[in-house]
Amino acid sequence: MKKYLIGVLISFTVSFSQTLKFEEGLNVFINNNYDILTQKNEIEKAKADIITAKLRPNPVFTSNFTYYNIRNLMDRSNTQNSFRIDQEIETANKRGLRIKLSEKMLQYTQLNFKASLKDYINNYLNAYTQLIYDKLELENSKSNLQDYQKILEIAKIQYEKGFLSALDYEKLKLSMLDYQKDYYSNLENFNKDKEYLRFLINYDFDDIEIPDIKHDSKEFDINQVINKALENRYDIKSSKTYIEASQVQIDLNKAMAIPNITVGLEFDGLAEKYNFIGIGFSIPIPIFDRNQGEILKSKINLIQP
Repeated sequence: MKKYLIGVLISFTVSFSQTLKFEEGLNVFINNNYDILTQKNEIEKAKADIITAKLRPNPVFTSNFTYYNIRNLMDRSNTQNSFRIDQEIETANKRGLRIKLSEKMLQYTQLNFKASLKDYINNYLNAYTQLIYDKLELENSKSNLQDYQKILEIAKIQYEKGFLSALDYEKLKLSMLDYQKDYYSNLENFNKDKEYLRFLINYDFDDIEIPDIKHDSKEFDINQVINKALENRYDIKSSKTYIEASQVQIDLNKAMAIPNITVGLEFDGLAEKYNFIGIGFSIPIPIFDRNQGEILKSKINLIQP
């Protein structure tokens, strides 16, 4: 019964071995790689920053109750009540500049993600092609080992029949070690690079498929290709977008130097006879703090490499 059970388990394991295809591995890599997932989260954070940038300041509600005769709290003839609501109004288009800056940073994050994705895909491509090379080398060394084993079997027959000397037969047997060494060395490289690819895509597989490679003999203009590449490179686009965002940051910091205005509406009640309504505003006087440090910092960020 145990023998049959072992046979069933071996059959089950072999029948469910996983062979990884190039396109399948690429999709798994993009969806499972931790670095790629982290950068995708950065894009979502940048979208959240746009939501924050569009928010306006909340109004502030204030209420005061004053009792002039604390010995008789029930006597409302000696009380004063006041209710006030204040609303801060942003000046110098601060909200518009915040929204523009957050949109530029979202665009920069997206372009930077695409530029990094190209490098990540190159890493996957290098790991996959290296494993293909290891597999071909392993198959070649295995074939050489099997062919040499057949040669050694023929040599054994010749030795037993007296057509081959003992010395020559022993030399042939020693040469077998070189073929075995080559095979096990390639097997070790294949397993090592397979584990690296498994770690890279965060996915388990047993073997890889060697894709069909089609050679395109179409001629092309190398200068045109270079110009097109420079035009479409995401890292260059992201750098330009970052410069634009830095300029908007300077404009926003300059706008922050202009104080906001706070307007308020107040209702006062004195005792039970008099009620008053008042309107007022307040504005900071920018004598000392004019956001000089942040303006200087944003200018340095613009000119630094």
